[in-house]
Amino acid sequence: MLATTPDTPSTLHELHLKEFTAPAALELVKVESSAAYPASFVRQVRTLLKRNLRALVREPALARARVGSHIIVGLIMGVLYFDVDTSLNGTNERLALLLFSQIFLMLSAVLPTIIVVLPELSVVKKEHRNNWYSVKAYYLAKMIADTPLLLVPAALYLLVMGFMSGLAASDTGCRFGMLYLGLMLATMAAHAWGMVLSCAAPTLSIAIFLVPTSVMPHVLFAGFFKNIESIPWVFRWFSYIDFMRYAWEAMGIAAFRELEVAPPYMNGETFMRMRLDFPHPDMGGYWRSVVIILCFAMVFRLLAYLLLVRRVR
Repeated sequence: MLATTPDTPSTLHELHLKEFTAPAALELVKVESSAAYPASFVRQVRTLLKRNLRALVREPALARARVGSHIIVGLIMGVLYFDVDTSLNGTNERLALLLFSQIFLMLSAVLPTIIVVLPELSVVKKEHRNNWYSVKAYYLAKMIADTPLLLVPAALYLLVMGFMSGLAASDTGCRFGMLYLGLMLATMAAHAWGMVLSCAAPTLSIAIFLVPTSVMPHVLFAGFFKNIESIPWVFRWFSYIDFMRYAWEAMGIAAFRELEVAPPYMNGETFMRMRLDFPHPDMGGYWRSVVIILCFAMVFRLLAYLLLVRRVR
């Protein structure tokens, strides 16, 4: 909605942007009328970011549920696997913790994204057609606003679970940092995949149905239940385009690097080669996996953006 103001030159106009959750609450922004959109790209992103943050403050239930659930689940897993040792039985418990943590954080990133984003798209479509802001501005603002809700809960979960179980404990704190980096990037990739599902699915019910049907193949062929080399060649190709495989390798290296397994029989590197079938169970392999996960996250984000552009236009 554009209107000239008496206090500024006629080249200035006012852009009203509605809240997704409160249509009556409008924000007034002065912009240059000579731009392609009523507001500059930076002003669009800043205004949309404010709107996302304001909606979060007004309806904090989902954010509180995400933070609270990560702390509670971290406590439960910490109690169940309290102070695991490095025996063979303790090693299996460490693997179970890694597997559960990756699946839990992935689902915790995908489902809330779909629940929040998909209902917004009808409003975004109308506002974009009114030439209020670009799709790029909406997408960037949404990514920025969602980032703290991805990083903070994952950190809280790992702090509680990791140090209660001993999975993240080390003399230098390096193990925690490596685990968190792997989990954080896997969570970012999962969030981007949630954006892909949100922009591709026609309805919320279909999007929610697509979550398990698209996530479980990633879990199945990531090397958790069956080593990569043991997967039949018909399906083995999928493991190479499975971002959870590389997250599993990064987290496995972080958890077992410089760790004696069933001492004095085996060190962590030997265990990862023999039991987990990791080709490069060292820091080089860890950083390789981290870079690949980051590439997957970027590709998913680009795909989600292209689907979003197609949907709103």
